[in-house]
Amino acid sequence: MDLKDKLRYISILIALILISGLFTVLTRNNNLINQPNKEPNRQPSQSEEQQVNTSVTLQGHKISGKTKEEVDNIITQLAKKEKSKAQNAFIFKGVIISEEFGQRIDISATLKRVLTAQAGTDVEFVTEKIAPVITTEMLKKDQYFEIEFEDEIITGKVLSNYTTYLEDNQSNRKNNIEIALQEIDQHQLKPTEEFSFNELIGVPTADKGYKEATIIDSGEFSSALGGGICQVSSTLYNATKQAQLKIVERHHHSIPVNYVPHGQDATFSPNQKDFRFVNNKDFELLILTELIDRYVVIYLIQLRNLINHHNNNY
Repeated sequence: MDLKDKLRYISILIALILISGLFTVLTRNNNLINQPNKEPNRQPSQSEEQQVNTSVTLQGHKISGKTKEEVDNIITQLAKKEKSKAQNAFIFKGVIISEEFGQRIDISATLKRVLTAQAGTDVEFVTEKIAPVITTEMLKKDQYFEIEFEDEIITGKVLSNYTTYLEDNQSNRKNNIEIALQEIDQHQLKPTEEFSFNELIGVPTADKGYKEATIIDSGEFSSALGGGICQVSSTLYNATKQAQLKIVERHHHSIPVNYVPHGQDATFSPNQKDFRFVNNKDFELLILTELIDRYVVIYLIQLRNLINHHNNNY
């Protein structure tokens, strides 16, 4: 084979190699084009992966095998039922009734405890205390305190506190008293500002949640929406009297009542009889109210200043 034949042979060989490579590439690309699309492997989320171990319970509630999200929902619902309200200290007939701490479930900490519990464990709630707003020390000492109250901190001191007892604890009457207390709770009075019980409470209606209970009408007992509200106005009257505020208008019941001493009541009749007083002090006042078991409790707080304050009028 001479040199010319050798070169021709090499050229043919190179051409064959190139053609073979091109065919391989085209075949592979065609296979990729015709191959159906596949979803990439999806990794389960952490919440889907996390499940409660076998036979784990939450203070007797079965939660074995449940996901993180399911357990979180269960704890949230239980937290609403298990929450206990803090009880403020108050004075009744000269005796101080001490405060009590409340308690609530720490949802995130309880959830973490459940998810890390060994099989067969009965997990207990992680709880945290709820501090009362008014303490025994605040009632005993005539000095200013920082009081944590909802989403604000107030600097004030207890100017007066008056408490009456629910002799008539009938459910409708108690309901009406609780609504009326909520209506005046957190109401603030600037110096020289007048307070009108009638203006804040208005006409008791079923839409507001009031129910029929006993009232005194012209010396006779009868039933009407809002029965019992006068115990709130009478309690407030005695708190204002104790604080030496200026009374503008007050009316007695037509017959004596059993929740305040004779002559120390303040009746209320929508658009007819009002209880009004003026803040004759040189500082702002805050009204705080609470129904503690069978005690109707009202505090008048002398304010010095407010931090992160928002005005709440009810």
